[in-house]
Parts: sequence; C-alpha cells; structure tokens
Amino acid sequence: YQPSVKSSKLPNPYRNLSPSVILSTLAFVCQFCDWLLQT
Repeated sequence: YQPSVKSSKLPNPYRNLSPSVILSTLAFVCQFCDWLLQT
C-alpha cells in the first residue's frame, strides 16, 4: 500500500491542497463560528 500512488490518482484540486491550506481553512471556519456565537 502506497499513499503516494493513491494521492496521485486524486483530481487536481484535491491533490493541490496542502496540509497548511487545510489547517488555515479550519482556523478560518472556527473564527467565523466564534464570531457568529458572539453576535
């Protein structure tokens, strides 16, 4: 089993996503949820 082979079969948008982009997106969603709860 080789994850690199599986990841290479993914479409370009998913393959181009880096862990840092995913983490920054999650952080943005968390901040947005906190903003909604404060209002």
